[in-house]
Amino acid sequence: MSLPALACARVYGPAGGRGCWAPRRVRAPLPSKPPCSLAPPAGFCRRLIGPQAADRGERSEGKPVGLYEIGTRHPSVPPEVYLAPGSQVVGEVTIGPESSVWFNAVVRGDVLPVRIGSRTNVQDLAMVHVTTNRFPCTIGDEVTVGHGAVLHGCRVADRVLIGMGAILLDGAEIGEGSIVAAQSLVRVGFKVPPGTLVAGVPAQVKRALSSAEREQIVASAQRYVKMAQHYRTHLRAAQFRPAPPPT
Repeated sequence: MSLPALACARVYGPAGGRGCWAPRRVRAPLPSKPPCSLAPPAGFCRRLIGPQAADRGERSEGKPVGLYEIGTRHPSVPPEVYLAPGSQVVGEVTIGPESSVWFNAVVRGDVLPVRIGSRTNVQDLAMVHVTTNRFPCTIGDEVTVGHGAVLHGCRVADRVLIGMGAILLDGAEIGEGSIVAAQSLVRVGFKVPPGTLVAGVPAQVKRALSSAEREQIVASAQRYVKMAQHYRTHLRAAQFRPAPPPT
């Protein structure tokens, strides 16, 4: 008997229980599965459809985008907000004009609200969430949330830069015009004074920001507003193309 004929598969007994391993060619049919009893009720969580499909590079009219309502909580996102492909906005999430949520970032207001101001960018792989019955999440205007950052049940004032991979825990408050350094951990309830740099695990106040650094925070927000406009009009699905021959 050839090796392919001896590819093993589990055989099920008459009552649907586990049997022995046997050659695939003698495999018994699998038992039918009962319908899942854990399915959510109709309309519990559904994907929204709208004109923003065009903003995400999904050009077919009516194609689903990453906006979801759950129960009675639904997102409020104006058309000028850019949602990159793969981003997910769930539940009671309000986002201001000219803001952007980038590739594979998640903003989840499923149990309490999330508020994001104007000209704010939530970059790739970032996570914004809330804490049940305790802490919503609020992010101000002209805020940059760096790649892979986690903001959980916290409050971020206007013109703040959250570095890549930083973590902000429940009840943390970041004052206006501040910077949270990359990979920092802002512990539960920690309050960052306005205009300061915090860094470390756990994060500590290091110093006051210079005027140039505060200007860079605003410049970062403005740069992402322009980048979102560029992506809105130029992002398209690409076709596979063979590599050019070596020269």
